[in-house]
Amino acid sequence: MAIRPQFEYEPPKIKTRDINTPVYFYTQNSTGPEPGTDKGDQLFWCLAEVYDPSSKDLSILDSHSVNEGVTINIPDPLGEYLPSNKHLAEIDDYRYKGQDGKPKTWDIVEVSPDFHDSRFIKIILGRDGS
Repeated sequence: MAIRPQFEYEPPKIKTRDINTPVYFYTQNSTGPEPGTDKGDQLFWCLAEVYDPSSKDLSILDSHSVNEGVTINIPDPLGEYLPSNKHLAEIDDYRYKGQDGKPKTWDIVEVSPDFHDSRFIKIILGRDGS
């Protein structure tokens, strides 16, 4: 009798119900030699899982000298859009609006494709807090 390997189903860490917040990605408009934070054309939008940065994410944000940070997981767009640290993002949620009621604009600090679960891309967003 042959011994067969036993496999146990592992449910995905990210559930479909967790991906429920609209996120928009834009180009950066730069009017001078300094990196700009003015958003340009919309490149892509999708629903994302939005959560507070982990301690590892916070250390990455600290190295980029940002005051505010958030981490998002987006479904892998499979080449339709390639996130870059040259892009900006807006999270369409009341908790991420500024004093003026408009969505805060976030810089993409780091993009991490999940090679273990290729269905998602983790993106760390940061801003200077002003």
